[in-house]
Amino acid sequence: FVFNDTAPTEIYTQAFVGSVRCVQETDATQMTFPEHSFDLVIDKGTYDALCCGSDKTLIKKLTDEMVRVCKPSGNMIIITHGGPEKRMSEFDNIERRKEVDIVGKKIPLSDMAQLINLLRSDLHDKPLSAALKDKECMKKAVQELCLIKKEEEFLKSTNPKHKMMGMLLKMRRQKNETKKANQEKAPGVPSDYAPQRQDHCFLYVFHKKLMTDKIQKKKKKKKKKK
Repeated sequence: FVFNDTAPTEIYTQAFVGSVRCVQETDATQMTFPEHSFDLVIDKGTYDALCCGSDKTLIKKLTDEMVRVCKPSGNMIIITHGGPEKRMSEFDNIERRKEVDIVGKKIPLSDMAQLINLLRSDLHDKPLSAALKDKECMKKAVQELCLIKKEEEFLKSTNPKHKMMGMLLKMRRQKNETKKANQEKAPGVPSDYAPQRQDHCFLYVFHKKLMTDKIQKKKKKKKKKK
């Protein structure tokens, strides 16, 4: 089992005390583990982080490495904000694509996950624990979450007026998020880059085939020779 993430190793050491055998930092694009080392390989955060960089070959290397260290009949999981219209074309370009079957699913974020995202957007580089000491920051995030839940409630309604109200609330929220993103934009970021907070993520499961096409072809050739 290997967990790729951009978070520091001490976070996992603290979070999984007593259940982690070893926490090891490594370059996820060229891991030192032997081929077929793990039954399950999970990435949460690294793929999206590499997508923001200029070197797009790194996301291919990351995915290929995850496939390499995964055992045949094992599974890989990539949790990302990218939808299938973009991610599936990226996955189709990896060298080891024929070794895996890929299934994607849209997953709604829990209330807690949305609250954490709201807090992180205001805390910036501060640790999440800082919100516990900042009452105003926590209050603001909870109020925003309540508005989002109200927006979702209106959008699910069968009443046309309520549904329209939900759409208006959503448009206003997205406009405010775009404005805030532009104000906090780092130097060098494209002018048209305006991310908006998502209430969902996408989970992609890569099932590594027990036998790759190459091995199957070799076996067929051997049978024909006999």
